[in-house]
Amino acid sequence: MRRAPALRDDARRWQLDLEAARFYQQFIVPVLLQPWAARLVDRATLSPGCRVLDLACGTGVTARIAAQRVGPGGEIVGVDLNAPMLSVARSLDPVPGAHIRWRRGDAEDLPLLDVSVDAVLCHQGFQFFPDRVKAALEIARVLRPGGRLALNVWCGPDRNPLDAKLIAVLESGGRSAFSQAMRWPFSVQNRHEVIAPIVLGGFRVVTAETSRLRIYAANATAFVHGLLRAMPFGSEIRGPDMEALVRDTISGLGAYVRCGELRVPSQAHTIVAVRAL
Repeated sequence: MRRAPALRDDARRWQLDLEAARFYQQFIVPVLLQPWAARLVDRATLSPGCRVLDLACGTGVTARIAAQRVGPGGEIVGVDLNAPMLSVARSLDPVPGAHIRWRRGDAEDLPLLDVSVDAVLCHQGFQFFPDRVKAALEIARVLRPGGRLALNVWCGPDRNPLDAKLIAVLESGGRSAFSQAMRWPFSVQNRHEVIAPIVLGGFRVVTAETSRLRIYAANATAFVHGLLRAMPFGSEIRGPDMEALVRDTISGLGAYVRCGELRVPSQAHTIVAVRAL
């Protein structure tokens, strides 16, 4: 019997290598993340000229949207723990609007001064923080009184069919460690799991909603392949094994795939809170 593959230590912490970060930017960002990032920036109601922290910025999709929104008089700081993600962020062409600075840092020990930003965005990152209360307190430290925190996190796999199918295919293929890693981004079952640490961090919640968007990929097979390569375990799956995983995922998605295109619903919790005065 073939031994089930295990995750590297860094992969357990969802740290991507450079190859995975490039696949992340190419496939996950435009299909899965950009539509939600645009909605998050809308909910944050950023003012022209303000200074914004994009926490757990990844390759910078939210930072770039925010930069255009606040204009050349503003400033964006993108902070992420994963150096390869920041490397990809720095390699991309600049966008019009505010200047973006990329910095490596931990959500529980931010490399920013007290009361130094007007707003904080966190797009699909809060669920990964080991100590969410400590992260919320650190966000409050760098945010000016009355400043806004806007974040979103995926709902559970039961509300995200694409990810539920990927989890199931990995599990049935004897890759339980990979399946568990795939569950982590979707580990928040109830938005109160996020609201509670935010309130303990000194915030007043303004809005908390569960929203739905339809994900679209023109080439379902290429997208699923790229998505798997962008996972922290992507480099561990090669050749026929990857082809089988992609094929089984596409087959299992059924009615969501038509004429080679993927159209599948996704749901996420979006929360906006204000730092207490």
